[in-house]
Amino acid sequence: MDLVEFRRTRLGDALCAFALATMLCAGWAWRDWAALSALQLTDTDDMMRLQQIRDWIAGQGFADLAQHRLGWGAGLEMHWSRLPDLLPATFIVSLTPVVGRHWAELVAVIAWPTLLFAGALCLTTRIARVLGGQAIARTAPLSRRSPFLPRRSSCPDESTITAFRCFCC
Repeated sequence: MDLVEFRRTRLGDALCAFALATMLCAGWAWRDWAALSALQLTDTDDMMRLQQIRDWIAGQGFADLAQHRLGWGAGLEMHWSRLPDLLPATFIVSLTPVVGRHWAELVAVIAWPTLLFAGALCLTTRIARVLGGQAIARTAPLSRRSPFLPRRSSCPDESTITAFRCFCC
């Protein structure tokens, strides 16, 4: 496979992964719209991640991972990194002046898991292509069971992407 064909294949894989992730996440968001539109996320980890992002946007320091509303005194230190908060926070900060805080957060909790899901599908296809060839790569995204639902923004999603990325390198 020459360089041009290799790039075309990777671009095609990425576009297919993005299209599939967008269609599936749109369907899941539509199915759960009643809870999603009220920002009722699936579990406490997802709500806490959104609250961490809100606190950071409101002025809490980047290195200050404490939830001051929890526990005694200075609050409880959270075990998460701020790095996965960068893109959702960017969505929220950039869209808030245009559509308001609620809709900006809603876009963030839908778009961020969708992008993670597209990345996982793309990397799954790449791994399948390396291990099994073209025929296996075509069906690889269909075999991926997804934790990347809209409203899901906790650390297993980022960990899955990191593991896949390490495998591809």
